[in-house]
This record gives sequence, C-alpha cells and structure tokens, in this order.
Amino acid sequence: LYEIESYQVVIHTGKGLLQPFSTLMGVLFIVYFLFAQLGCAIFGGLIYYGNPNITTFIVEPLYVLNNFNCMGTAFVTLFELMIVNNWQYVVALYTESTGTNWARVFFICYYFTTVLVVLNIMVAFVLDMFNTQNDLVNSEKEALENRIERTATLLAKLKAGENPSMVEGNSRNSTAYRPLNESQDVTLRSRSSSTQLSQ
Repeated sequence: LYEIESYQVVIHTGKGLLQPFSTLMGVLFIVYFLFAQLGCAIFGGLIYYGNPNITTFIVEPLYVLNNFNCMGTAFVTLFELMIVNNWQYVVALYTESTGTNWARVFFICYYFTTVLVVLNIMVAFVLDMFNTQNDLVNSEKEALENRIERTATLLAKLKAGENPSMVEGNSRNSTAYRPLNESQDVTLRSRSSSTQLSQ
C-alpha cells in the first residue's frame, strides 16, 4: 500500500499525528476525569432501576446504565455524550431524576468543552497534518519529475553532439568552458602567433 501515492499521504499523516495526539488524548482524559468526578458528586446514586422520578423519556431500560454511580459508568456516559449518542434522552433522564432543569447546565458545559473545543482541535490537527504531508509528497514528486526532465534533456543534447558543459543545470561555473566565438578565436590565434615570433 505504501507504493500508492494516496496511501503514502495517509501513512505519513498517521505517523505525524502520534506525538500531538498523545498530548491531546491526555487533555481529553483530564476533561473526562474532571467531569466524571463532578458528575459523581452531583448525580451519584440518582439513576437506578425503579426510580419513580424516571417515567417519560426512558425508551430502553438499559438507559439507566448511563449513570454517574461510579467512575466506570461515568466514563461510559461521558463517551456517549461526546459522540452525541441520543444526547437529549440522557439529559432528560437526569432532568427528571433531579426534578430541575439546572441539571442541563452540566451537560451543556461538557458538550462545549469536549465536542466544540477538544474534538475540533483534534480534527484541525488531522486536517493540517494531512495537508502538510500532501504538499510534501507533491513537492517531492515535482522535484523528481524535474530531475527526470533535466536528465532526459542532457541525454538528448549529448546524443546530438553538443558540448556537455553547455547543457543547462550542469553547474554554475559552466560558463568557463563555453566555446569561443569567431572574434575571440581570431584574437587568441593572433596573440599566439605574435608570441611565437617574439620567441
């Protein structure tokens, strides 16, 4: 797969994201931990089977498992809220169990922190890294094509019998080896003849 150009960009993007993603995942874990602790302190023990306050918004009995009774279920609940999996039902569940709409403030703050900030930062990192790797691959491809074109031009001029020092791109000092024109050639010959006569 690495030989395919599009997969090269994806593979290089994945490698480049290892370091920034490790930092971002650490930040996301801290956010999870803080909101899990806060949720356990506010909503701990409120959600359970047989709660008389929970009557309207329970579509499935398993929704009761979305609780903050322990850190494990709190992390699962926060993950479901992060991916916006029936977010409105979970919020309604806690609104009914607490009997107040102020419970929505906790979930709105969590939504803004994770979905609108942390996840968008992750997406921005992915897009920026992908564009950077794509530009790098394209520049390397363009440089290779230019080298191939220069090599083909050099070979064509060599086959035509031209002086290799005249080929463009040979070196910056190739002008020192350029052939003389007719006037320069005549001047050089006259100087050489006068030198021989003087000797």
